[in-house]
Amino acid sequence: MVAGSQDYATDPRNDHVLVYVNGDLVARDQAKVSIFDAGFSMGDGVWEGFACTRGGCFFFKPILIACLKGRRPLA
Repeated sequence: MVAGSQDYATDPRNDHVLVYVNGDLVARDQAKVSIFDAGFSMGDGVWEGFACTRGGCFFFKPILIACLKGRRPLA
């Protein structure tokens, strides 16, 4: 198989990661998005990732500000 931008290395530390979907934190294998979701069907959306550990997130405020700025054209 050809390597692509969605490839990843399996890491058992990620087996119990929670994913925020539609206002809920769910197990990664339960995270689902409807095919009718505008973000899925039309590519509308803003995505940011936070690195969090020991009760805190790295660069939380600047990442959150960037996320809020990125959503303005979609409003």
